[in-house]
Amino acid sequence: DSDAGDIVTFVVTIENTGDGVAEDLNISELPIAGLSNYDVQTITDGAGNDLFGTDFIFADRNDMFTATGLDMQNALDEDDGSLDGSNQIIITYQATIQDVVQLEETLTTTATVEWLTSPDPFDLNASSANDNATITIASPNIVKDYTSVETSTGAASNAPAADEVQVGEVINY
Repeated sequence: DSDAGDIVTFVVTIENTGDGVAEDLNISELPIAGLSNYDVQTITDGAGNDLFGTDFIFADRNDMFTATGLDMQNALDEDDGSLDGSNQIIITYQATIQDVVQLEETLTTTATVEWLTSPDPFDLNASSANDNATITIASPNIVKDYTSVETSTGAASNAPAADEVQVGEVINY
């Protein structure tokens, strides 16, 4: 469970599992109420190679959190079974839970990716997929224990057995 002021890290993984390239990818995650200070930390392929400034055409990596989203210039490779990570994009970002959240509230974010299956700029048959992540705001947790017991004789005991406490004795918490 999370709480107001916590910084939460999200990982968005886009994987082309098909046998053809995915063209003109656009990746977005629109901000939601309850989260602020969205900041992309890394954009890599599946092998951990930094993609920022290489395969994307955008001025700011945080465009992901705008209506225009992140636009990928190069196609995302097909799944050729090579396990080289070229068919994956992994985006790690952080956001801060705002002070306005309520106890036990659930915040749900949705990442969306859109793509074309053809390099033809006039082929407007886009496909899309999305996935959600949820955060549950914590409830208060109270833990209480006694520190000592003042017995009827006035003596203080730090660890009496449960059957040693009698009516009229004072328990300090």
